[in-house]
Amino acid sequence: MVATRQHPRGDFPATESSPTKRPARSRTSTESPAPSSPDLSVSAPQLLARRVVSSTVAAVTPPSSSEIHEPGWCHTVSNITIAWLSVSMPLVFWDTLYILLRPHTMKGGALQWPIWKPYEIYAAIDLVYGQPGWDNKDGFGGAQGVLNAVELVLYALYALTIYNHSLPAPAGTGIQVRKGVSAWLSGGRKVRGNSGNRALIIGFAAAVMTLSKTVLYCQYNLTASAREES
Repeated sequence: MVATRQHPRGDFPATESSPTKRPARSRTSTESPAPSSPDLSVSAPQLLARRVVSSTVAAVTPPSSSEIHEPGWCHTVSNITIAWLSVSMPLVFWDTLYILLRPHTMKGGALQWPIWKPYEIYAAIDLVYGQPGWDNKDGFGGAQGVLNAVELVLYALYALTIYNHSLPAPAGTGIQVRKGVSAWLSGGRKVRGNSGNRALIIGFAAAVMTLSKTVLYCQYNLTASAREES
């Protein structure tokens, strides 16, 4: 029989395998992978603490700028803070002048009436403000007056920044976004850009001074009272 099909002649590179075929994967087992076992080194209280921390971080995370219709971060002053500054700044100024102008602002002084007349009642209770503190040359009152002056300057700078560079914030911004009554409590004024950064730093520094000065004053009065009783 004569073959009608002729094979090509010549030296051709041998192919190892077909390009369209791939070796089949070997299946040694059809069982599904076992679930990972829990980490027994972590106790239940630790797991609970991690969940609380993660939920707290998620709760205080501020919304994105697009959600509050802002081009970027801004500092928001609530109406409560504005009301507190409106009341506290005149009182701190009044108290600072009383301390730094003693003894003229004390009982019988030329400047007591009528501005510092109410301090006569308080000075009879608080010896730092009264005649005993002045006669004993107690320097704590004067130091407090100087701190009050620095604190007042910081709050004045903060208030001027808010007054000159702020815009209305009806419902707050950042983590202060609220609705209803909470919107009024969180709403107030907002300051954008570098002015907002400066206002935040100045306001935080003044608030730290107020807290530390109050704690120090209470501790001093408790120590002085214990000394007198002994």
